[in-house]
Amino acid sequence: MLKRRRAYLLAIVAAAVLIFPWGVIQPRALDDLRNFVFDTFQRLAPRAYDPEAPTRVVGVDEKSLSAYGQWPWPRARLAELLDRLRELGAASIAFDFIFAEADRAGASQLIEAIADPRARAQVAKLVAKAPSGDQILAQAVSKAPVTLGVTLTNAVTAPPPAKSGVVTAGDDPAPFLAAFAGAVGPERKLAEAARGLGATNWLPDHDQIVRRVPLVTRAGDVLMPSLALEALRIAQGEPAIIIRSSNASGQTAFGKQTGVNAIKVGAFEIATGPNAEVRPRYSHSDAVRDISAKDVLEGHVARDEIEGRIIFVGALATGLGDVRATPLEPVVPGVDVHAQIVESIASGSLLARPDWAPGLEFVVAAFSFLLIMSLLFVAPPLVSAAAAPLAVAGLFAGAFYLFDRRGLLLDPSYPSLAIIGGYLFGAVTLWRSETSARRHVRQAFGKFVSPAVVDRLAEHPERLVLGGETRELTVLFSDLRNFSGISE
Repeated sequence: MLKRRRAYLLAIVAAAVLIFPWGVIQPRALDDLRNFVFDTFQRLAPRAYDPEAPTRVVGVDEKSLSAYGQWPWPRARLAELLDRLRELGAASIAFDFIFAEADRAGASQLIEAIADPRARAQVAKLVAKAPSGDQILAQAVSKAPVTLGVTLTNAVTAPPPAKSGVVTAGDDPAPFLAAFAGAVGPERKLAEAARGLGATNWLPDHDQIVRRVPLVTRAGDVLMPSLALEALRIAQGEPAIIIRSSNASGQTAFGKQTGVNAIKVGAFEIATGPNAEVRPRYSHSDAVRDISAKDVLEGHVARDEIEGRIIFVGALATGLGDVRATPLEPVVPGVDVHAQIVESIASGSLLARPDWAPGLEFVVAAFSFLLIMSLLFVAPPLVSAAAAPLAVAGLFAGAFYLFDRRGLLLDPSYPSLAIIGGYLFGAVTLWRSETSARRHVRQAFGKFVSPAVVDRLAEHPERLVLGGETRELTVLFSDLRNFSGISE
């Protein structure tokens, strides 16, 4: 028994050495497993799309391309689209396009394509006084609550100045934000005319699924709000956003700089991760959310579909290449992701992974590990064999409940691995210990007592104790009549 206990203790130590460092190191394999679990939760309980959501997506879809030709469209047509949306009462209009170059379909580009110098000069003279497509679009932008897209890059370029004011409370958020060297923004005239500029970037996992989107990023020294956050700011008529970081008033960080805690814009206070990122709870694609740009241009959209809403304008046609993958769907228009962020914020359904989550998961893993190892040693095999899967099922059920009801992302996979790993180590150790004890009994007594006795001793080796056993026995002595004569 002492030898068995010693072997089991060594098994506990060996299992702990193999399992517990995972909770401290947090390797990518564990992160992949965690993402798989959280993605599965989203697929089991996606956010239900609300047709009354405050967003709509006006998209350049296949129908629009068939009607108005290939992309990019002339800026004058985009100005017409913008004017239509403004007239329909859009509260905020965000373009998920980067107008970084001059209008390719403008008059100057068309004139340069004329081969005959004389004809080219005559046409240039005729259109010299006509405004360019960029001027027409800039004029339309200046009249509407427009946010234009900016893409942050690692190329060293001067980023456009942010349109929104930024107020910070607590620690400086800049070191915690996703940082880029520069940005590609819209043409200067367009940028000056717009009320807002928003970054279209997201934080990719290595599988390229969009799970986290930063609400604020940094281009050089410029703090740049996301396209969704800027559109939300403009819809409320707010001049600035407020970034609250660790050690701000009311934020307990015990002096440590842990990053960004929340971002406030107007009536919305948005809890974020330390890098100012949020995790949207996605809904499935819905035809109600998406409106064809062709229908808007031709006046086929009801006013109540646009009025008072945040409108994202982007590419819905798959051929335009702006597609993303979400936990729910492998192919989604990128502009839909921006709309779903605003929907998650407005409905209070953002997902949150608290900074204390890894610590809690480690504690639960350690407690579960010790509990299953203790139960395995003292309880009958069937009890411990049933306890392990029940404990794993309980962890997953509890984590799913917190996800579905509270929007919390707590990982049940690491504690479950601790339970499974501990059970396997303990079960194998006990099996080997019992097998070794039986083999030892058979070797020691097989030549001296009957096989039936050996089998009983092998089944219960604990009965082998020094000094034997004291029992009350009834012994029958008998004799054979005429045994002596028979023997002679």
